[in-house]
Amino acid sequence: LFYRYDISANTWTARTNIPAKVKEGGALTNDGTYVYALSAKDSKNFYRYDPAGNSWLARANIPANVFKGGALTYDGTYIYDYPPATEYKDLGFGRWWQAESRLVQRWKRHTLLAGVEAQWNVRQDQQTYDVEPRLDYLDDRRSSFRLGAYVQDEWHVSDKVALHLGGRVDRYELPTPRSVFNPRGAIVFEPTTRTAIKALFGQAFRAPSVYELYYLSSDIVVNEDLKSETVKNYEVVFEHSPSPGFRVQASAFHYDILGLVQLVNRADDDRIQYENLGTTRARGLEAEVQWKRGSFGLRASANVQEVEDDGAADLAVNAPKWLAKLAAT
Repeated sequence: LFYRYDISANTWTARTNIPAKVKEGGALTNDGTYVYALSAKDSKNFYRYDPAGNSWLARANIPANVFKGGALTYDGTYIYDYPPATEYKDLGFGRWWQAESRLVQRWKRHTLLAGVEAQWNVRQDQQTYDVEPRLDYLDDRRSSFRLGAYVQDEWHVSDKVALHLGGRVDRYELPTPRSVFNPRGAIVFEPTTRTAIKALFGQAFRAPSVYELYYLSSDIVVNEDLKSETVKNYEVVFEHSPSPGFRVQASAFHYDILGLVQLVNRADDDRIQYENLGTTRARGLEAEVQWKRGSFGLRASANVQEVEDDGAADLAVNAPKWLAKLAAT
């Protein structure tokens, strides 16, 4: 899957899927025109995405297989005409390693899942400078570590009712060491083997990136007080499969995004800065139909939603109230 995020409107838009399945160690970068991707985990696949044409193109394979810890970087070069004409470099480099261990244990009507995940960001570097004459504007070199632990219990209360309860704790280091806890839960009722009704709750977070925290220019001011974003989601889902290969689904949802990180104009000067803003809320209804026979399948969906920003008089822009999709595979 591949999506485009609109920073100003805080909306996601589905784009053409990447040709290969992206696994652990996958990475993205861009050159200002195209997006480049590697799929990683024992793979040499390398692709270029054209935003204007919404299309992917396979490029020459990477010489060696990429496993966990894959990374991409872009060497940004710009020419400015302030006398004399100057070549300006805007560089970013990242490298990381990941490890995960999980345990699944079944006991009577319970299935317990527990795990630990670690990510060591070996390099999180940013650099900007004029080439000739050499003039450095930003030379920021960092590394960090993230550790997460999670547990979930799937309890079959009866043959028709299951209860899912779980939570995850994450510890991350930038800008200062912080720990966050995110719970999740669900109740699943299956009156028949072809029908399921679900009530879901989930919470997740996103820590600010090194770019949002430490990128500095004549226009952008550093804000090391940024905190993580939190997303809370509530959903009720009805699923029914009248016959093999045919499935219908309807759902009602509501989500809140707290502390959304956005680029805003500073009140005391003409520069901009990343800040945690208020709450963005969305609520809506969605319906989907899927049909598959052999290797051929059709999927159609439609939803209606309202998205609003805390304190705003109008609904959020670039967040369509109505959306319909039709796909064939």
